[in-house]
Amino acid sequence: MTQTNNKDKALWRAFIDGYLIPGEIKQQDIADPTQAFPILSGDCRKTDMAQLGQFLTPHGLKRLSARFRKFKQRSQSHQTFITIEQATLAKLKRFAEHAGLHEDSYDLVLEYLLSPEEDLQTAKLQIQNMPTALSQKELPKLIKLRTEQQGNLITFIKLQQEVAYKAGWNDCKTQPAKKRENADMQSAMEEFMQTWES
Repeated sequence: MTQTNNKDKALWRAFIDGYLIPGEIKQQDIADPTQAFPILSGDCRKTDMAQLGQFLTPHGLKRLSARFRKFKQRSQSHQTFITIEQATLAKLKRFAEHAGLHEDSYDLVLEYLLSPEEDLQTAKLQIQNMPTALSQKELPKLIKLRTEQQGNLITFIKLQQEVAYKAGWNDCKTQPAKKRENADMQSAMEEFMQTWES
């Protein structure tokens, strides 16, 4: 068996093991839903595809072949895809522009970002006010990561949040709901913020 055949066999096996998941095949691609998914050897793609041809519709088999070709191309070129939100991509593009990397690949931009020697402050200033695509669960993780190198800042912020929450809770208990107004909230917030400024 040639080296090329061995590579093709290994790729087909990897595709079967990682990407050909019976539960993820679209219902419209299955010829007969009552038929069991075929047991594939992984040794010979042609034999396995013939078996799959009995299980899938012609359109489903065509779609599967296209998925394998894409998988093979990515594997051979050592490339992969990452999925990010549009807002994150916009920030990455803006960062690349201001770092002088807008004509380069995202590989270079990411390597630049990951390089500990680079001073990124100037380029980061250009994207600091852009919206984030992070969820409410992810945002605190980012804040924690950013502040871990700043000593006890995260502890200080947590304590301030706790103080603010307790102050709000106590004020709510002492003032009837009908008497609470936006002005009261604004006044309490200003009083709390003075502790940060002093």
